[in-house]
Amino acid sequence: MRNTALLMAGGRGTRLWPVSRREKPKQFAALASEKPMLVETYERITDLVGPEGVFVIAEKELVELANPLFREVPDGNFITEPSARNSGPAALLGTLVIGERYGDDAVVAMLPADHTIPDSAAFAGAAARAYDAAGEPGTVVTFGIEPTRGDINYGYIEAGEPVDGGEPPVYAVRSFTEKPDEQTAKLYVAAGNFYWNSGMFFWRADTFADAWCALRPEEKDTVDEIAANVRKGETPTAYDKLDAISVDYAIMERYDPIVMVKGAFRWDDVGTFESLERIRTCDPDGNVTDGEVYVVGSSGNIILARGGRPAVVVGSEGLVVIDTGDVVLVYPKGEGTRVRDAVEVIEKERPDLS
Repeated sequence: MRNTALLMAGGRGTRLWPVSRREKPKQFAALASEKPMLVETYERITDLVGPEGVFVIAEKELVELANPLFREVPDGNFITEPSARNSGPAALLGTLVIGERYGDDAVVAMLPADHTIPDSAAFAGAAARAYDAAGEPGTVVTFGIEPTRGDINYGYIEAGEPVDGGEPPVYAVRSFTEKPDEQTAKLYVAAGNFYWNSGMFFWRADTFADAWCALRPEEKDTVDEIAANVRKGETPTAYDKLDAISVDYAIMERYDPIVMVKGAFRWDDVGTFESLERIRTCDPDGNVTDGEVYVVGSSGNIILARGGRPAVVVGSEGLVVIDTGDVVLVYPKGEGTRVRDAVEVIEKERPDLS
């Protein structure tokens, strides 16, 4: 049985525009620290699986961007998606490639590349537990993160009874809920047995392929065709026949049995610039700054000056100011999800800036 990791390097990250661009999206940006988040993801897992156990999947342009970052990873471990089809098809294709390389009992950790986890040791301990649990045929494992607030931007996992007495604890999963309303999210936090869905999953190669075909029987012939391409080392021409769907909707919300390892580590899904308040150090007035920034009589702002010029903010509170040189983005905190709407406008009017 071989433990592996599948780094999900695709995606646009439009809510973090203009730092996240089509040609260099957020997972390649240094937001949580001085390193790109994709590199941080690799460094968290490589001690457990070795460079030869790490696989990176994304569309062609992003695979070419990722390859120079990981010289110790074999070239054959970079998997090119024929097209961007969301996380479900990417996870399926990556798992089929890993299963062909290391066998049906290879355990795959599907790791999004846009998370920040400062405590690598705690993560490694939880990952070791997850690998062990996922080694059982037919079992899918996820991390549940203890919530600190009723955040409506995260999915939630309802934990059931403990299934293993070790540390960190492992629970049966009763249900998944994707992004509830604010009142429901607060009730979940108060209940004490709901956890944030980290979006990180562990499974045996055969478990995931079988689950896909069982839950999505209309795509079984397509999966078989893709698997045949993988065995022959060919481009999976049937890939575009798969629905563009997230792994949560495709499998996790309907699969059984799923167990949850309690993630006893700090975790954040860097989805909007407001996330930086939780993962970066603020000045005494609560400002998060990056680059040459000057604040006068201002508090609670997020200011990134990455355009090679100083940013000056005076008498302001609760603003997000992002300067990348060719674009300046300004909005009040709390409106970060609407940046995606702005990107839709930019793509029509100035596609060179998207």
